[in-house]
Amino acid sequence: MKIPARFIFSASLVAGSIFSSVTFTATQAMAASVVQAPTAQQSASSEQFLQQTRQLASKGKVSNSEFGLGTNKSVILKKWGQPDYQDTWTISYTNRGVIFDIDPQSGVVNAIISRDPKIKKIPTSAVKKALGSPAYADHGMGHVNLVYDNTGTGVGKNEIIYHGASGSPEAGYNLSYIQLSKK
Repeated sequence: MKIPARFIFSASLVAGSIFSSVTFTATQAMAASVVQAPTAQQSASSEQFLQQTRQLASKGKVSNSEFGLGTNKSVILKKWGQPDYQDTWTISYTNRGVIFDIDPQSGVVNAIISRDPKIKKIPTSAVKKALGSPAYADHGMGHVNLVYDNTGTGVGKNEIIYHGASGSPEAGYNLSYIQLSKK
C-alpha cells in the first residue's frame, strides 16, 4: 500500500514553514546524525522498542499516543485540545510528535505518523534484525520505507512503515518516523 498523496502533502505541510522550529530541529538532527553501529545496550533497547511498536500496530496504536486507528477526531480534540496544525485531513500535535490523518467523511483516524524521540537513533538494519524481512521496501532518494503489513509480519490488519532517512544506502539509514495505517 502506498502512502496517500494527500497524507504526504499534509505531513510536508506540517514539517514546512508553518512549524519552522520543527523543521529546524529535524534538519539539525539529520545533519548531526551519522549511522553508527549501536552498542549492545542500545541494540537491546531498540529491539524491545521495535517489538513494542509491532505489538501496538497490531492493535492500531503507536507508542506515543493513547489514540489509535478508528478514533474519532472529536475524541482527540476533547482530550488533547487544539492541535498545532489542522486541516480537512490532518491534525498535528508537534510537542507530542504525532500527526493524525483523518477521513473527512467519517471523522476517524485512518493513519498515524509517530515521531517518537526513541526512534531517532535506530538504524533500519535494527528494524530488519528485530522484526525480520519487511513485506517490501521502498527505496527512494535519500530514504527507505520498510513496510510491514498483514502478510505474516505480525501487525494484524494494519500496515506499519518504518521510514529511514538521514544516511545513505551504503551506510544505512536512521529512522525518522513510523507510519501506521489501515490496510
